[in-house]
Amino acid sequence: MNSIFKYTLAFAATAMLVTACSSDEPGSNEPVFTGESAYMNVQLRAAEDLSRAGEGTDDGNPSTDDLEYGKENENSINSAKFFFFNSDGIYYGQSTIWKDGIEGSTGTEPSIEFNGNAVVILDNLKEGGVLPEYVITVLNGGAQYTDAYMSGKTIKEFSKDITNWGADKENGFVMATTSYYDGTAEHDKYPYATKLTNANFSPTKEAAIANGKPVEIYVERLAARVKLTTPTGQEYFPVDVTVMGDVNGEVTEPDADHPTAGTQLYVKIDGWYISGIQEQTYLSKQFGDWTSATSLTDVNGWKWNVPTFHRSFWGQSIRYGKQTEGGLRFFTFDNPNNKTVGQVAYCNENTSTKANLSTGTPAHPNQRLVTSVLVKATVVDKDKKALNLVEHNGMYFTYERFIAYILDIVNSQNKLNYYTRTGAGTEGDPYKYHQIAQEDGKEIFRLGGANEHVYVEKGKDFPTAQLYAYNNTTMDYDAVTETTLNADLKAANAGESTHAFQGGRMYYNIPIEHLNTRTWDEKHNLATWYEGSFGVVRNHAYTVNVTSVKKLGTGVFKPNEGEIKPNENQKDPRWYLGATIKVVSWKVVTSDVPL
Repeated sequence: MNSIFKYTLAFAATAMLVTACSSDEPGSNEPVFTGESAYMNVQLRAAEDLSRAGEGTDDGNPSTDDLEYGKENENSINSAKFFFFNSDGIYYGQSTIWKDGIEGSTGTEPSIEFNGNAVVILDNLKEGGVLPEYVITVLNGGAQYTDAYMSGKTIKEFSKDITNWGADKENGFVMATTSYYDGTAEHDKYPYATKLTNANFSPTKEAAIANGKPVEIYVERLAARVKLTTPTGQEYFPVDVTVMGDVNGEVTEPDADHPTAGTQLYVKIDGWYISGIQEQTYLSKQFGDWTSATSLTDVNGWKWNVPTFHRSFWGQSIRYGKQTEGGLRFFTFDNPNNKTVGQVAYCNENTSTKANLSTGTPAHPNQRLVTSVLVKATVVDKDKKALNLVEHNGMYFTYERFIAYILDIVNSQNKLNYYTRTGAGTEGDPYKYHQIAQEDGKEIFRLGGANEHVYVEKGKDFPTAQLYAYNNTTMDYDAVTETTLNADLKAANAGESTHAFQGGRMYYNIPIEHLNTRTWDEKHNLATWYEGSFGVVRNHAYTVNVTSVKKLGTGVFKPNEGEIKPNENQKDPRWYLGATIKVVSWKVVTSDVPL
């Protein structure tokens, strides 16, 4: 189909550009314009339509294997704006959909289709006027980019305009011209724009259509797409866990007859959301000071730039190389944006250097600096009943058994030396001292703390009577306050890893992998990785497929309090992705994940 787009340039602006740039006319095949309009035939192309399934590492023929095209509004095009710049990269003008002058038009905008020719009209040209040399195309957005806003703006400034378009939009996803290097000076000067010549313009609409091949404009979504899947929608996963306490009616605390105390529990996948979100993005994918397709260091031979496909598979997000904790957005466990298995979510790109992301020895990505999938889950027993558990230094306890364990520690240190007393202190009614201890059916002690760390504290049924501590020197009892008792209880596991699973709640944090190589050793520790191994890039789709559960996740004590931020030094299999990566439309990155 043919659609017509109209551009109107203010006379004063036109005169200024003609005066300043009359010697910069591009091309040798210059058309002769006798009127005030020029016509350009364009064809909109989605870059991912050319991407083969795989890692984007060769320039072979595109494959149609395992394609997963965008659906519904992911592909809809409701508006198109073309922003033109002269040879010096200075704003020239813009075109929008022309609602008038189309035969049979009812005043509504004509539909826009990929791979359908469209004619862009540049109005108010003067004979001999200079034509633009570059165009940046924005689909489904850009209304704020008025002539007043754009006046005097350079193409570099415009490409770095800060937006927040990496989310689901009812009127369609914002798309912009793709960024890539093709090895030519003309294109690579502004790799995020489409290079034009005077030969691309014609004096009439008919001539533009008949002129042959239209100007191909390749666009990509600013958003990245993320999805969590399980095999056939599986909800429960079995996991073998050793638990100190009575679980499933079995003897689960080690003893002479049961030295291992293993029990079969289940992990129920409750949903997921994107964690560590970059809240802003550039209008165009940026390459910073990279000057060619080979200037990115530490790529391990990865062909991140593929001019045959008119796109790149890596770029620099707004905090590239300077990501810090606090630069990304995290959420409480009960995030209202929770998605079910199979649903999709969207976010802005988030990339950085390996040096910026590295932490620990050996180096691994700091999980607080990368965008992740946070899987929400519940640990349940064989009857699918949620369990209140505590993980302490890698060991699992029921709530009751953990409280008893801590009280035993404090008591062994002669620090649970607290008593209440009865009696009048007379010969007929002497004082009687009663050591404070946990009682069945009462909450003398309970868990306190936060998601990051829990400890034991006094409970709602803790005695309100005056407390006493036995004094070994005087061989008598001294009146004391609760302050010392609370401090002793809290100190019993201070500095040790202790998480509670309130109502069985827990999470798995899975850093999103990108396309560059990464390997793990036999212990599932990350062995090698490079820039581009982890990150989120615009117009890519990431599918994390949970295939099994090897151990419990990180417990959540207060689901409505505090942002869930993963341990930046976490290296165990809870975030290990056994990745079989396929790159398909969007581009989709599929990872099989044993949790």
